[in-house]
Amino acid sequence: MNSLPIIDVSAHNGVIDWQKVRGNVEAAVIRLGYRGYSKGTLAYDTRYKENRAACEQWGIPFSLYFFPCSITDEEAMEEANFIIRECAGMNFILPVFLDSEVAETKFGSGRADNLSRADRTRFLKIICDRLQAAGIPAGIYASKSWFTYQLDLSQLHFSIWVAQWGDKLTYTGDYVLWQYTSSGSVPGITVNVDLSRRPVANQTTGETNQESKEEEQDTGSIEQKTVTAEQRTVTASVLNIRAEPSADSADLGDLVKGSVITVDEIRDGFAHFEGWCSTEHLSKPSSIKEFSLKADGEKQLSENFKVEEFRCKDGSDKILIDVDFVNDKLQDIRNHFGAAVTIHSGYRTESYNTKVGGAKSSYHMKGQAFDIVVEGHTPLEVAQYAQTLDINGIIQYNGFVHVDSRQSRYWARNDNGEVTERSGF
Repeated sequence: MNSLPIIDVSAHNGVIDWQKVRGNVEAAVIRLGYRGYSKGTLAYDTRYKENRAACEQWGIPFSLYFFPCSITDEEAMEEANFIIRECAGMNFILPVFLDSEVAETKFGSGRADNLSRADRTRFLKIICDRLQAAGIPAGIYASKSWFTYQLDLSQLHFSIWVAQWGDKLTYTGDYVLWQYTSSGSVPGITVNVDLSRRPVANQTTGETNQESKEEEQDTGSIEQKTVTAEQRTVTASVLNIRAEPSADSADLGDLVKGSVITVDEIRDGFAHFEGWCSTEHLSKPSSIKEFSLKADGEKQLSENFKVEEFRCKDGSDKILIDVDFVNDKLQDIRNHFGAAVTIHSGYRTESYNTKVGGAKSSYHMKGQAFDIVVEGHTPLEVAQYAQTLDINGIIQYNGFVHVDSRQSRYWARNDNGEVTERSGF
């Protein structure tokens, strides 16, 4: 492995003395440009041309990165074509990377900040596929948490450049670059600069992590503590991930609002998942539990409901269920009517939800929604009783009733696709 770092630079790094940089880096990844966060205009980084020309002049190997903000398939293709025009004659020592993370403004204000995971993934795939069809190796840059919570890597078979600042990389997938600090120092650059390195030859990240774990176990430095895993939702716009349960520990990246994490330990006001984050900006402990159809299918959730009744119809083993809602609401409905309650649709995987035309942010995918039929009773009767239980999510269909455990109230009538919001049934 080359011991010299790989830097990435943009206009934020100011004027660079590339003659001094030469010999102190293996390569540079230069920001080519971006799509504007608000108006959506394609633009060059204001120092792209001078940085590229200097690298060419001083013989410094370089590649490019681009900040996409596409919100339609057409815009994604436009971004790909913008990049392709700049790649003519390049010697690709590294892929050309896309950075899809949030805008450099308050989270939520960027035009692409609130894309669904599926849409963000699709737009990146469109760009990368187009680049590779043009003979340009394509890659994706993001923090470990962004890869985990905001992208579907099963759909993105491209080179990965992962950012996780600190001494150890816990990302377990394949990668071509690891950005290990944002506060590096390189001659010729007067401000902090991002530094990256390639993976160690003939050693996977997984092997490195396993060796680290074994060393820690040998020295007894890991405190073994068994806790019940619980899902929490991030409520702040952006929440820092820390290496240790302390605000002063290394920053490993960010979680964005709405991210769902599985917490396995609480210590000193911090929650542990893959890193640590403050509990102050997490939702209260969730009653949504994960089950296995194979292992837990026969498990009784309440007097009249078993885990298997809430399975996804695509046959998936994983099942998410809001167990408190089952016990407090569905069982109450069963007791009130004294009749069998059939779960017409419970948990849905993302792919199955798409297949059946469910809402992109469907509560079925979170284990919080249940489409029910009560034997011998009309959907109107069921909806009328459900509202007496203070259930926030109720939608009366012609053949069943949808109930869910959302936080804010939404009652509606769906008559063959014509939806009318209701104040009561």
